[in-house]
Amino acid sequence: MGKPRGCCQHHAGDRQPHHRAVDRVEDVSSLEAWKKSFIKDGMTDEQKAIAIWTTVVKFRQQASPPNEFLQGEEHIHDAIKDFNVYGYGQCCCASAHIEQLARYAGLTTRGRGISAHSVPEVWYGEQWHMFDASMMTYNPKADGKIASVDEIIDGIAGWYDPES
Repeated sequence: MGKPRGCCQHHAGDRQPHHRAVDRVEDVSSLEAWKKSFIKDGMTDEQKAIAIWTTVVKFRQQASPPNEFLQGEEHIHDAIKDFNVYGYGQCCCASAHIEQLARYAGLTTRGRGISAHSVPEVWYGEQWHMFDASMMTYNPKADGKIASVDEIIDGIAGWYDPES
């Protein structure tokens, strides 16, 4: 047989496996570790917001969320716990994760509801910008800036009813 593969390798004479540190995946074991992995000195607020959205898209997937029955909320809204324990949840969970990480990175944020769907907005450049990690999207406008919920609604209304 060949050598064992994977993170656990047995060495001659050892009875316990030795674990190698994974150096190819960002550390999201704590808020501090997350920030060190994703938020870099000199980033603009937009770059920080995109890094936050990227984190949530990368470390969770959309599915019916777990319920621990340990807290007042039905779903897990702690980003670090979700990334490291469960890795899945609904739109409200993804929105809460972006809001938590944005606040930790020093950004202002809020949650919005759109037709039974939760999304977060991040404030920078004197306006709101929507980052939907649940649907894995954000929407750049013609000028390259990321649209807010209200701008998206106005754009849809203008397309649907050009007379408005």
